[in-house]
Amino acid sequence: LYEKFECDGPRTGEIKGTKYLDKDADGGFDSGDTGIAGWTIKLLDNNNNVIATTTTDSNGNYTFAGLPPGQYYVEEGSQSGYTNSSSIKSALLTV
Repeated sequence: LYEKFECDGPRTGEIKGTKYLDKDADGGFDSGDTGIAGWTIKLLDNNNNVIATTTTDSNGNYTFAGLPPGQYYVEEGSQSGYTNSSSIKSALLTV
């Protein structure tokens, strides 16, 4: 048995998420919670350098695509009138 595999180049990954208004302040996304548009989300490398930023869409979704394998931090900016319902300020993710 012989199989041929081709690769179009180095593998890449993506990190996706949703910024939402946690109406019941339980720290989780539940029915009734809504996405927040226009929120700045930062992608940092393992040395805490900002390597990309994006803004959430109309449903609060964001994506960082085309990422090479590695470890990344995702961090959200703050805006007046909002407080975090979770103590987590950033998340370490591996692609």
